[in-house]
Amino acid sequence: MHRLPQTIQDAIQVSHFLGLQFIWVDALCIIQDSPEDWKAEAMRMADVYENSLITIAASGASSCREGLFSARDALMETPCQLFRISPELSMFAMLEESEFPGSIQMKVGQEALYKRGWVMQERIFARRTLHFGQGVHWECRSGDCSETGGWQYSDPQITYLRPKEIFNVRFAPLRKVSSQNDLVDGGSAIDFLRAWDELIMRPYTSSALTKKEDRLVAISGIIQRMASQKGWRNLFGLWEPHFVDQLLWHLSPAAQPPINVLNIPKQHCYARPNTSRPTMSSPETSIEDAATNPPVSYKT
Repeated sequence: MHRLPQTIQDAIQVSHFLGLQFIWVDALCIIQDSPEDWKAEAMRMADVYENSLITIAASGASSCREGLFSARDALMETPCQLFRISPELSMFAMLEESEFPGSIQMKVGQEALYKRGWVMQERIFARRTLHFGQGVHWECRSGDCSETGGWQYSDPQITYLRPKEIFNVRFAPLRKVSSQNDLVDGGSAIDFLRAWDELIMRPYTSSALTKKEDRLVAISGIIQRMASQKGWRNLFGLWEPHFVDQLLWHLSPAAQPPINVLNIPKQHCYARPNTSRPTMSSPETSIEDAATNPPVSYKT
C-alpha cells in the first residue's frame, strides 16, 4: 500500500474510518495503458458515481501525490472558549461559513480539482461527496455543510438539471437558470438551451482536459440523461432540433487568446465540426451563446 500515491492511501484510510470495505479508484480500476478498456469504462463513469455510496474528493490537490489532507493552522479552526456561564455551559467562538446560499459550493468550486473537465460529470452524478481541500466539506442532495458549521439546505424549488429526480447539479455557478418544469415538463426550447449553455457549456468549456479528444466523452453521461428526458438527439454538443440556433455563439470579449477556427488541430479518434463548442474549449476561453439572448424587436 505504501507504494500507492498519497491521495489513494488517504482515501483508503478515510474509507476504512467510515466502515467501508470497498473503494473504487479510476487510476486502479481502469487499465491506464489500454485504449479498449478506457473506451469501455469511460461510458460507464456516470453510473459508477451515481451508484456509489459516497465519493471522496481530493478537492484541493493538483495531483495524486498531494494527498487529501492539507497543512493549515489548526488554531484557526479550533473553537475558542470565551467564558464559562456555568459548570455545564460555556460560550465559544469559532469560524463559520458565510450564510448566503451557495457559499459552500462556491468555495468548493474554486478548488484545484474542479478545474478538470472530467470532474464536472463526476460531481453532478455523485449522491454524496466528502471534499478535502482548504477545509472539509460535505455535499449531498439535501444540502451542504462545512466542518465549521454553516449547514445549507437545498432549495426544493431549484432543481437545476435534475430531470424527474434523475440527478442534481451542485455547482455554485449552476444555481440560477431553470427549474425542473422549465427543462422537462413542457418548458420552452429556449429555456432548455439556456440551461444547457449556462449550466453545462460555459463552465465546461473553460475546464482543462489532458486529452482534447475526451472533450465530448467526459460529459456523455450528462448528454444521455438530458437527451432521454427531452427526446432530442445531441451531435457533437449541438441539439438536433436547434442546430441553427446553437451556431449563434461568440467568444466573450475577455477571452484570451483569441481562437482561430481554421487552426484547430484535427482529432484522430473521430471527426467533428469546428462549429462544435466543445472543440473551441480551453482553460482560458469563455464562450457565450447568442441563441439564448432574448430576441430583439425591430421595425423596417
